[in-house]
Amino acid sequence: MRANAPIGILDSGVGGYTVARVLQKLLPHEDIIYYGDGGNAPYGNRTADDIVHIVGQILDFMAEQGVKAVGLACNTSSALIDRFADKYDFPIFSIVQAGADEVLRRGMRQVGVLATMLTTQTGSYPRLIQQADPNVDVFSQGSVNLAALVESGRASEEEIVAELQASLGQIAAAQPQLDTLVLGCTHYPIVRDIIARTYPQFTNIIDPAMGQVENMRACLAANSALNPGGGKLQIYTSGDCGKFEAMAEQLGLKLTGPAVYKRVAQPL
Repeated sequence: MRANAPIGILDSGVGGYTVARVLQKLLPHEDIIYYGDGGNAPYGNRTADDIVHIVGQILDFMAEQGVKAVGLACNTSSALIDRFADKYDFPIFSIVQAGADEVLRRGMRQVGVLATMLTTQTGSYPRLIQQADPNVDVFSQGSVNLAALVESGRASEEEIVAELQASLGQIAAAQPQLDTLVLGCTHYPIVRDIIARTYPQFTNIIDPAMGQVENMRACLAANSALNPGGGKLQIYTSGDCGKFEAMAEQLGLKLTGPAVYKRVAQPL
């Protein structure tokens, strides 16, 4: 593991920017290669086999770039990590594991999870949390359209609220005492303020990005692989380069060099 090698961040679209900005804040000297697979988004409504195939192509690309670690900023692909993680010689960090770890660290007894449909169907959050503490009640709900609405960059607050009412509203109605919510998709922190305004009962909102970056930092430190002098960000996408550049600027990422590069990951 070379200290001056880049860290890879992988997501189905712009959602992983919420991880990249934490990485830039906590580890400002690390070089980052970001891949947002906008051409195949959203992952949460695809089949598991399709996602494993697509993610494998992107991880192969990361290996070609000589990354020292990869953060799976996509909860949906993180829920399938056991199907591909052992094929690579660099560590791959799951955002789902980071979210589950944060619930356990805080000692929560009850927690809601809002995620994509496939992440919810895999049962990954309840499984990881309850393997460590069977006494934690986990209430999961999938959203069909929220990630896609955020990814579009054009959705109105009214459209976001309508999708929240159709998904998160089910947890809120069934569990009115619940005050903790895990954002089980990295797109969701982009509309965190809307979520908080729409459902103020959730006074504790957990964004797993911080925990994922902390896990990466601990691994790099343990291997004497923290970069003392980098800080470059390269963005690749299979989607609209202009949109990816605009969203990067909107979310406060520090861009360097040519802003966005085009590269395609093909679905099955």
